[in-house]
Amino acid sequence: MNMKRILTLVLALALCLSLVACGGEDSGSKKETTEKIGENEAKYQISVVDSTGAPVSSGVIVRILQNGQQVEMQVANEQGVAEKIMTKGDYTVELKFTDSKVSYYYNQEAMTLSADKTQLEVKLFNMPGEGDNLYAPMISGESADTTAYPVAEGGTYVTMEVDARNYFLFTPTRSGTYTFALTEGEGTVGYYGSTYFVQAMTAIDPVENVITLSVRPDNIGEAGATSTYVIGVDAKTETGVLVITRTGDHQHTVEDEPWTEYITSHTPSKFTFKATAGKTLTYVDIMNGKTEDYPVVLGSDGFYHMGSEDGALVYINLGKEAPNLSFELMVNGDGLAGGSPVRKYFYDEEGNFVKKEEYTQIMSSYLECKDEETGLYPLTADLAYIINTRSGWWTVGDADYRFEGCNPELGWLFACCYEK
Repeated sequence: MNMKRILTLVLALALCLSLVACGGEDSGSKKETTEKIGENEAKYQISVVDSTGAPVSSGVIVRILQNGQQVEMQVANEQGVAEKIMTKGDYTVELKFTDSKVSYYYNQEAMTLSADKTQLEVKLFNMPGEGDNLYAPMISGESADTTAYPVAEGGTYVTMEVDARNYFLFTPTRSGTYTFALTEGEGTVGYYGSTYFVQAMTAIDPVENVITLSVRPDNIGEAGATSTYVIGVDAKTETGVLVITRTGDHQHTVEDEPWTEYITSHTPSKFTFKATAGKTLTYVDIMNGKTEDYPVVLGSDGFYHMGSEDGALVYINLGKEAPNLSFELMVNGDGLAGGSPVRKYFYDEEGNFVKKEEYTQIMSSYLECKDEETGLYPLTADLAYIINTRSGWWTVGDADYRFEGCNPELGWLFACCYEK
């Protein structure tokens, strides 16, 4: 064998040895999957998914323990999977998260592996935010504070009070169509309006215990300006999973139709109440009073009077101390919760949308002009129209029903009085 041939063989052998030493081009990425599994070993696989079953692709550290001691640790890959070849045996699994601000719930009692159970799927659920008082004037007969918990898109593990309505606050980050459902646990889901005016009855009837909301683009604003939706669950179990899913883009609804400003017949002006000597300011008794006891008449002066056009002037209390319900609190808020627009949707007898009418601006004008001390302003045709058109507070079965047990023919006079 000549020297040239010997040199060629030596170089080829050196190249082979260098490739073996380096493990080849993909040795680092294939080491785990190509490693030989011994007779007393098994490949253990932990998959981490979110509430929809999609892999959690980042931020999860998987710890594997035996007898309370950590034996392996691995960051879940882009498929949400951690794999380890280990001696067959009994193990427990714990999860850690790289973002300390993130909090998840998962069933820790099911976090076990064994010689017969080598695969484990861990489903992560969001946790609600810190509870806060929800000013809810429509929850009961009187204004009430109750605790509500922020929830986000996805599945949130919630603890609830059984046989009670539990409130959750959803503040979307993008417009679209959203569904709300309780996928684990038992309870009835409902939509109860916004934080400034929580309704006593659900504003949307659930279909198979799922409610659907369409969030318009103008409901998404800068910090503090985005609409917050109040979701209630009438719970039958102490725990459940509230799943919020964005199913598509915003659907054009009557909410997208423009508001029509109500045209008034009376322009409010500053009013000062002057009590008449020997007279007592008496409020209409909407609970026990008879209709014939309060024959209000619209006079030619544009104001309502009691009994006849020449009778005592009828006033409405628009201030914070008004009986039954305060327009000032409704429109302007109380400092804890913001005010509510005064509006009305109109539909024909067949349920077809007709128009949307806006009364907030005119009500604000009346509030600015009311008597500063008593909150009174003479009852006008415009105020009577707005009250009767806007409200269902005294109508049994209405979503806004509030004045339980009142005389429905007197209900619209809930804050009215006259000198007697």
